[in-house]
Amino acid sequence: MIVRTRPNLLTLLFTLRGSIVPRVAPKLAGIVAVSCAVVWAESRWPALFPVSAGVTPFTVVGLALSIFLSFRNNACYERWWEARKHWGNLIGEVRNLARALPALLRGLAVIDDGAPRADDPEHPVDPALLRMEAKLDVLTLLMTGFAASQGALDAPVDLTWSARGAEVLVQGAFAIGSEGTFRMAASEWLPTPLMLPASVIASEAGDGNVTRVWLRFGPLSPSMEDALERHVFRIHRREVAEIRRR
Repeated sequence: MIVRTRPNLLTLLFTLRGSIVPRVAPKLAGIVAVSCAVVWAESRWPALFPVSAGVTPFTVVGLALSIFLSFRNNACYERWWEARKHWGNLIGEVRNLARALPALLRGLAVIDDGAPRADDPEHPVDPALLRMEAKLDVLTLLMTGFAASQGALDAPVDLTWSARGAEVLVQGAFAIGSEGTFRMAASEWLPTPLMLPASVIASEAGDGNVTRVWLRFGPLSPSMEDALERHVFRIHRREVAEIRRR
């Protein structure tokens, strides 16, 4: 968490970055110039201003204006505070997502590569551990089926992807340079999807409303890039092993 020193009143008064002063300064200077011209004209040619209303109109108008500005100030502060809360929530969600994705990929790596198998004669496995693993597999399959029945999973889509980007057919048109979030299933038995920031680098119109788009992932942290590359390599190695068994 970044903790900054609290600025004093003079620092806040003369700070222009993020201040409203540069935007209102021209109008304020114009009002001051007109007021000075009127005062100078009245002192130079008093015959042009025969009626003297005193300070009563200015007092009434100033009171009404102060009440109006107080309400506006409170409304502006509430809107600013609400925007600040939303921005803080967004930063927190992005940080949690950045922490969760590498942990999810590392967990899949441990499950795929580090879990003992019953058909490995060199590493015998305790039967109790095998029963626990089978129960966990059944539980994850049940949760995946429940999530699919609730509409939490997207329809399967064929794509070509790597650790750097993806090529996928989508509905609608996407402009080159548009940014968004690419969501895909990290594993067949895991309902939690991978959420990766992506940008469109190329697109090609297809039949009907279908568009072929090429996406580039990023920006990603070094740990996330490493975990994603390992995950793609494991998927490729598993597919090669299945083709050889056939």
